[in-house]
Amino acid sequence: MRLVAPAVLLLAACGQPAPRAPVVGQEARAAVDAATKVYSDCVSSRAVSVDVTGQLAGNVVDAIVKACKPARGLLIERVAAFHHLGHPKATREYAELVAEESVKQIDEPIASAAVVTIVDRQRGTPAATTAKGR
Repeated sequence: MRLVAPAVLLLAACGQPAPRAPVVGQEARAAVDAATKVYSDCVSSRAVSVDVTGQLAGNVVDAIVKACKPARGLLIERVAAFHHLGHPKATREYAELVAEESVKQIDEPIASAAVVTIVDRQRGTPAATTAKGR
């Protein structure tokens, strides 16, 4: 009987570890990733659904990017907040400039993918109709 009590206490001590406290940097990074997805999805979903008949693909993409400006603005805010974590002495204005330049790096690939989608839709290629069904 004396051996049973210590064994029970030992097993009770082996329960689940305490949950980890959230890490601010990881949360900020997750917020950037989520905002990036929202912006990218905004552009790509519109490229699949907007009327492209008789229009130049570049003009359509310009209109799409303008329509997705709120999502892009949110992404810039999230990137600036993430940058500020790593550089707390930097001014807010500087963090926003860095964020704007960072987001510019993904603007071209996102817009290029939208142009391809639009041109495929205009040509009636199977990839465009498959993407539209998503």
